[in-house]
Amino acid sequence: KAVAYRARRVLSDLLNGRGEAAVRGYERLCAEEKDFSLLRYMSVKDYLDTQFLLAEQYEAQGDVQKALEFYMEVYNEEMAGPKLRYFFEEVCDRIVGIYCRELARNAPPLEAIRYYQKAAHIEMSSAARSQIYKKIAEKYHSMDDRRKARAAMAKAFEINPKMKGVRRICEKLGMKEPAASVAGRQPTGVK
Repeated sequence: KAVAYRARRVLSDLLNGRGEAAVRGYERLCAEEKDFSLLRYMSVKDYLDTQFLLAEQYEAQGDVQKALEFYMEVYNEEMAGPKLRYFFEEVCDRIVGIYCRELARNAPPLEAIRYYQKAAHIEMSSAARSQIYKKIAEKYHSMDDRRKARAAMAKAFEINPKMKGVRRICEKLGMKEPAASVAGRQPTGVK
């Protein structure tokens, strides 16, 4: 069968609930053709759809590293050209979720920090980015690296001075919470 037909079949299988067949077809194409790319055989929109759906399939199969590769391909493609923004926020959420929940959660502290740092470079709200820097601060604190923990918290507050839920980490690090963070909190005992 022609490669173009088989490439289009991957997308068709994905859209019609045949995810495992799509993955097998895609992997066969990659094995047969060095530097195989679906983009050679599809429009950009179909390519991004296929990459996203393959990522979902790999994630469902428990291969989060492979899923991350596909999500990052979609993310990088969106960042490089005129953004279609077709499902860009969803891709960002998936990438951050894999870095922060799947990979960092059970990793040793230094490795977890690297995952959090990668996540922090993905497009997201300032509130979400500041929470990632808080997690970095907590990991550095768990390693008894107070200087780097304080620097990470300072970065978190620089990004979002109104961060909530920082009292404990600030106390551990001997830092004052920014006035903006404290202002929204109700006094103890008040409901």
